[in-house]
Amino acid sequence: MSSPKIILIHETARESWSRDFGSAAVIVGLWSLGWFADSASLEWVGVILALLIIASKAQAKISGESESMSPDEAREWLDRNHPPQPVSSPPSPQERPRKKGRAA
Repeated sequence: MSSPKIILIHETARESWSRDFGSAAVIVGLWSLGWFADSASLEWVGVILALLIIASKAQAKISGESESMSPDEAREWLDRNHPPQPVSSPPSPQERPRKKGRAA
């Protein structure tokens, strides 16, 4: 089974900036918490986390996983990789089970 793929059809600049701000806030928060607590290990956790976030964003950019799609491209990708399943019709009144205790 393949890994899940997120299709981003539309993202505003504000949404993009807020996502990047969240990543930066986590990094700065861990680093500054270690600095205020005088904990070198917590500062290093912040630095290592920063490197991991930067590396993952760079890898996504290089591999093309961060590309956004137009609605038509997203629909085409979904139809090609996950074709729609036929929908079964509901049972007819004759096929439905009868409830016990009622007179017909």
